[in-house]
Amino acid sequence: MRTRGPLDLIEAMSAQPESGLADCFSQHGADEDTLLPPEVPPARRLNEVTTPSLYIIGELDIEEKHALADLFTAGIPGARKIMMAGCDHVPFMEKPEEFNQIVLHFLEENSSTAQ
Repeated sequence: MRTRGPLDLIEAMSAQPESGLADCFSQHGADEDTLLPPEVPPARRLNEVTTPSLYIIGELDIEEKHALADLFTAGIPGARKIMMAGCDHVPFMEKPEEFNQIVLHFLEENSSTAQ
């Protein structure tokens, strides 16, 4: 079986938005035009993100989550990824103290760049 990579995820996200996300937006008042994919797929516009970005992922999370984290950190200038050892999909619940320290450190490092 072939491993899916970031480019596979870009194509999947471009081809069909997740209906769950669309349902969530529509429940909160977004109109249909807001939910249509833009001409340039969002994943191909990651280089436009200027906000300091941190992606915390559990070491044992599913392959697709790791691929997305790699996609985001490769595409967003200055983005960082931290993998929490021994955690699955919810590292903030599995190791809350460690998670909080990671986030606080990131916020301290980037407090001068916050707008």
